[in-house]
Amino acid sequence: MKLFHHQRIAFVFFPHFPDTIRFDTMPFAAHILSWLAASGWDIDVFLLRPDSSGAASHVPENIHFIYTRMLTRRAKLQVAQLTAQFAHLTTYRCVFSVGQIGSYIGCIISRASRCPYVLLNDEFPSSWVFWGQTIWTALERWGAHHAHVIVIPSEDRQNRLAKELRLESSTPFVTIRNTPNITLPLPQMDWHRLMHIPYGKKIFLQAGALADWTQVPELLVGVGYWPDDAVLLLHSQTPNEAARYRQQVSHLDNHERVFWSFEPLSEAMLHSLISSCSGNFGLYRNLGPNIELVGTSSGKIMRSIVCGTPVITSSFKSLEFVSREGVGIQVSHPLDIPTAITNLMRNQESYRSQCLLFAKSEKYLREKAWEKIVECVKNAPNGIDLSSPKGR
Repeated sequence: MKLFHHQRIAFVFFPHFPDTIRFDTMPFAAHILSWLAASGWDIDVFLLRPDSSGAASHVPENIHFIYTRMLTRRAKLQVAQLTAQFAHLTTYRCVFSVGQIGSYIGCIISRASRCPYVLLNDEFPSSWVFWGQTIWTALERWGAHHAHVIVIPSEDRQNRLAKELRLESSTPFVTIRNTPNITLPLPQMDWHRLMHIPYGKKIFLQAGALADWTQVPELLVGVGYWPDDAVLLLHSQTPNEAARYRQQVSHLDNHERVFWSFEPLSEAMLHSLISSCSGNFGLYRNLGPNIELVGTSSGKIMRSIVCGTPVITSSFKSLEFVSREGVGIQVSHPLDIPTAITNLMRNQESYRSQCLLFAKSEKYLREKAWEKIVECVKNAPNGIDLSSPKGR
């Protein structure tokens, strides 16, 4: 059994909202898992609960899912449980982790196995103090101090994260954007018919979280001022939550201009839907630095761009690449949205071309980032060559 583990890697996937966050919604983590699997490593992926998307049935044979059940809701008892559960894992060659709790587990395994540790972070610790998770904030900071490299989905987040984690300036950071792989050709679907949208209407999509913080109320109030041939499609992959939210904002609904979709789609089908739209929204209320510094960590924005669909985003500085690269339009007020929609409709092909041009560089940037991770792990104490299970 010990020999079996000597060629294995631990990947701890404990995101902040395990019920709704899956690997396919966190591409910067999924890319690393794919690279490790393609390199020939056996990988134990520790999850808080089974992945409801069914993704586990479509992974390579060298990826093994191991589910962890939290026996209590009390944080101090959770720490004790997880310490007892993971401190005896002493034979892994490298550890990767996602999430605040995941950072503690990852560091525990790394220290027990005396192997390199790679921390993936997409949420600032300060975002969770409100929920009373101060013990996990302290443990996340402890884990980060023992990480040999930290991976983030947007370079705009580095300085703030380093400050909150109180890291030394020598800690290496690597950026892997939250950009998914697009498998071509995409399924060809009649989305107007499937979504019961009249033919001839231009679809502008709000996908992902349907909530006040993604400015859904602002969209619903303003849709009546859009060009006559533009409609809003609200799509969610979490039917129960979306149905409850639709009821909450029913007083703002516009049955002629607003359409809802609650049916979960495969990644290929979601990409097909996005590519068929004239625009996609990436609007956020400024709830603090975790949102204001969203940058290329916004999966909905990056997914839309690589599907060839321009975006309408908030005016945050971290999203300036949208305007700079010509892949969409930033707005600073809901009253700016109708003009932005008119602009996208009039210059649709130009924006689409810019999106696809932008997408071409993503694969190269990811590969360079992976090379840097490989280098950091190789140079760490007891370092190994991630590009080969036989490397050291």
